[in-house]
Amino acid sequence: MAKITRDAAQSIPDSVATTIEFDNIEFANGIKADITGNYSLNITKSGTYLVSSSWGLAAEYEDQDRMFAYIMVNGVLHKWSSKHSSASAGTP
Repeated sequence: MAKITRDAAQSIPDSVATTIEFDNIEFANGIKADITGNYSLNITKSGTYLVSSSWGLAAEYEDQDRMFAYIMVNGVLHKWSSKHSSASAGTP
């Protein structure tokens, strides 16, 4: 179990894949956390894990903007995406 956070604001440029640069390890039991180079988690105990994340944006999320989140599991890239449409476009 681990909780790794980014406490300082980080600029996320438009149209560029950007790694969240974690800067705080609250706890990491059975997990090696890298907050100085790869900004990654290496699970060292076998088992089933739930990985969750959350983030906020300071700027407005405009009509038809798309956001992606990526995670690597055993060298395999997994992607989640979200496309925003305003209520005025007919799809809230």
